[in-house]
Amino acid sequence: KKGIVGRGHKAFQRIADIVDVMVSGDGEEAALIALGDNPPSLIDADDPTSSLFLTKERLSDLPFPAREMIDIDSYHYYIDGRKATSMMFEQGCPFPCLFCSMRASPSFRRVRPRTIERIIEEIREIIEIWGFRAIQVYDDEIGLVQSKIISDLKAIIDLQEKMGIDLRFRGFIKAELFTSSQAQLMYEAGFREICVGFESGAPRILKNIKKRATLGDNGRCCEYAKKAGLRVKAFTSLGHPGETYETAEQTKDWLISAGIDDFDTTVISPFPGVNYYDDAVPHK
Repeated sequence: KKGIVGRGHKAFQRIADIVDVMVSGDGEEAALIALGDNPPSLIDADDPTSSLFLTKERLSDLPFPAREMIDIDSYHYYIDGRKATSMMFEQGCPFPCLFCSMRASPSFRRVRPRTIERIIEEIREIIEIWGFRAIQVYDDEIGLVQSKIISDLKAIIDLQEKMGIDLRFRGFIKAELFTSSQAQLMYEAGFREICVGFESGAPRILKNIKKRATLGDNGRCCEYAKKAGLRVKAFTSLGHPGETYETAEQTKDWLISAGIDDFDTTVISPFPGVNYYDDAVPHK
């Protein structure tokens, strides 16, 4: 907030005092400046008017990750019994969940999907050059652009039919946006597990953290997934504003009643860049 020096500003200054260069926002092109001669101490690639801020078109045009520069075989991750690598279909998340970092960052808040042509091209490279038959999709949520994800999934299905192979995928989705048709197409495309940040089984906590998804949305998400044959992994967290023993019990009870296949539960730890930290008011 303009004119206010809070915990977040102070944390930023502590970092600035111990590093040579900081990049704010999109690092894909800004990193080249940071590694050049006499770079500024702060490179602002989070400003949408900056030439370093990636549009969805420029994001799609970027080269694929240089997988040949890492020991890719040392990454032991499996989906449905198949060794997997990772990729992204799109960047960004527009939702206001208070516990999440970078809520005020345009480079994070703006959804920037890659074209299906580039997605298919990278999948083909992963298959033909690297030999993988399973992919972890690391988008914050798959399907934020509903019309596009349906066409993307159909294109991925078509690719496998043309190549005579079948792939396996795993990815994250947003519960209230998930539909039965998306669930079915995801299974047909090779998805076998979806990961969902349900966060809590207590309606009061979901409201407090501005999750937007309701318990009803979360329940329908599980129903659609199970009907399509998809496993559901729930990500939940404890320690939000208003959390009590009773709300923690509600989360446990919901996980059991929803028939979740797997889950993680973490304890909320406020870090700089999160509303819980930056906007906290000192008190005794």
